[in-house]
Amino acid sequence: MSTKAVVFSRLRVPDIDDGTQWEHLSIEEIDVADDIKSFTSAKLDTSPKLRNHRAEDRLLNTLIHGSEGMILWVRLMISELENNHWNVDAVLKKLLKGLSAVYNGIL
Repeated sequence: MSTKAVVFSRLRVPDIDDGTQWEHLSIEEIDVADDIKSFTSAKLDTSPKLRNHRAEDRLLNTLIHGSEGMILWVRLMISELENNHWNVDAVLKKLLKGLSAVYNGIL
């Protein structure tokens, strides 16, 4: 007996027809909420620029809720904010949604 695992980062399970029956497990945003909160909090705490921002608590909550379950999104947002590519106050007013919006903003 062998086991195969395929990991997808999209919400829609792709059609795979190889004659076997596939089981799938979806990891929802709620399943990673504690991990996102811990990761975001740790990254902000170690950031010389962001840990002392006057709206640090609001920034933390904004990043956690805006992540939509994606740690990569949080990492990119924090990196861009630390590197002064975006104004923190502007991000708090109009948060970029999704990875494609962050990548477009970077480009």
